[in-house]
Amino acid sequence: MIDLRHPLVVLASRMPWQQIEAAVAHLFSRKARTSGQPMPDLDLFGEAPTPVARHSNAEAEKAAQAPPGD
Repeated sequence: MIDLRHPLVVLASRMPWQQIEAAVAHLFSRKARTSGQPMPDLDLFGEAPTPVARHSNAEAEKAAQAPPGD
């Protein structure tokens, strides 16, 4: 259990966390090894996968059962 009156807990509640994050965020942005430019699409395991449009099996069955010409 955390004692909410503990000095470190009180200090943590008084810290301006949003300002601190804004001040150091650029230090933690992902950068390419060769160019040093930020790469927001780069994931820990390579490039982020591109989402693919998929249709449900129910839609496929409904399309197969529809009369021709619809």
